[in-house]
Amino acid sequence: MVTNKLYEDYVIGEKHVSEGRKILPDDVRAACRLSGQDQPVHLDEEFARQEFGHPDLLVMGTLLLALADGYFGKEVSPGDVFAPHYGYDKIRFIGNAFSGDTVYFEYTLKDKNVRDEKYGMLLFEVYIKNQNGKPLVYMEDRLLVPLRK
Repeated sequence: MVTNKLYEDYVIGEKHVSEGRKILPDDVRAACRLSGQDQPVHLDEEFARQEFGHPDLLVMGTLLLALADGYFGKEVSPGDVFAPHYGYDKIRFIGNAFSGDTVYFEYTLKDKNVRDEKYGMLLFEVYIKNQNGKPLVYMEDRLLVPLRK
C-alpha cells in the first residue's frame, strides 16, 4: 500500500503495474450472483463454447473494473490520508477476458493539477491486460490527493 504520499510526491509518467490475477469460473459466477446477471455466456461454459466459440466463460467488464478498483485502492491511492476516488472517464471495453485468463493492471499518471487549497487532482491512464499483454479495458481514473500543508 502507498503511504505518506501527497499530491506533490506524484510524478507525471510514474507507472504502477500489478501482479497477475487469475480469474476463476467461480469468480465470474459470484460476480453474476452479486449483480443479478443471468446471461448463459457468463454462467455456462458449454453454451459459451457452442454459441460463441469462446474458450470459457466470458468475464463481465464490470468484474474487470472491480478488480482494477481493488488494485487502485491498495497500490496507487495513498492509504494513510483521505484521498477520495473521483471517478472513471472514457471507459472502453476493447477485448474479451475469459475465466482462466490472468489479468493485470497498468496505471500511468498522465496529468495532475491543483484543484483547490486542499486537494490536487491526479489523472491516471489505465489499461487492463491479459496474460498475453492484450488490452481488454482502457479507462482514465481520477483521484483527489491532499496537498502538502
